[in-house]
Amino acid sequence: ILEFLQTKSREVPPFVFKKMVKILVDIAKQEWPNQFPELLPTIQQMTQNSELINVGLSILMTMCEEFISSRDDVSALRRDELKKVLDFICLIIYFKLSTNT
Repeated sequence: ILEFLQTKSREVPPFVFKKMVKILVDIAKQEWPNQFPELLPTIQQMTQNSELINVGLSILMTMCEEFISSRDDVSALRRDELKKVLDFICLIIYFKLSTNT
């Protein structure tokens, strides 16, 4: 999914793009970082590419929304772990938004 978003995100309708981002984040909620260690470095690289910055920021924003609202789909320990990651994600978003204005 991540590779598809990097290469073909402009070729799909916006609603399909949003659903693919949501699926990617749902996978990340369960598997990242142990089974998906390349996720954040890849997203960070995307935010540094003018053609992929919107894709990267969409993923980061969805991660923020989903990690905060995780309820019954993840354990309390996992939810706390995901919320700690939000600090890093928020820094990336802040930096990108402040340097692109």
